[in-house]
Formats: sequence, structure tokens, C-alpha cells
Amino acid sequence: MSLGLPIPVRLTVTADQRLAAIAARNGTTKAELIRLAVDNFLREIENSGSIVFTKRIENPKPEPMVAEEGSSPTVRVAPGPSRRYKTRRRK
Repeated sequence: MSLGLPIPVRLTVTADQRLAAIAARNGTTKAELIRLAVDNFLREIENSGSIVFTKRIENPKPEPMVAEEGSSPTVRVAPGPSRRYKTRRRK
């Protein structure tokens, strides 16, 4: 495999530490892990034609979730930043 020019990428200190720890546990380098991640990411885009980015929100404020019409009037709270329920505002 021939490699192109280096691409400078700045990571947070935490991300760099996590990457270094995973690389050490697997007997590889941070650069090799990044190359693998990029290859997998690009393959997913090429196969699906799109990609969805999610933004991680620290300490999110839960939104009240209302049950569908005709079901019990229970109010649910979405689990963390991922929303599994459709949201509707109360009137």
C-alpha cells in the first residue's frame, strides 16, 4: 500500500488518549487505526450513498414525549441524546 501526503488532524486530548490506548491494546499504531476508520467510513458512504452524523450532547435536558393518540396518556422521556420516540408538542 502506498501512502499519500500526510494530513494534519488535531484531536482532543481525550480522543488522542483513547486512540493511543486502543492502539496499544491491539498492537498497532494510532495512524493505522485512523486509516482503518477512514476506510470503513468511506466504504459505508459508497455503499449506502449517504451518511448520518450525530452530535453528542453532554448532559442533555430530556424532552417530554407524548404517547400517540388513542394510547395511554403516559408521558415518556427520551433516553439520552438518541430519540426513539416521535416528539409532538403539547397543546
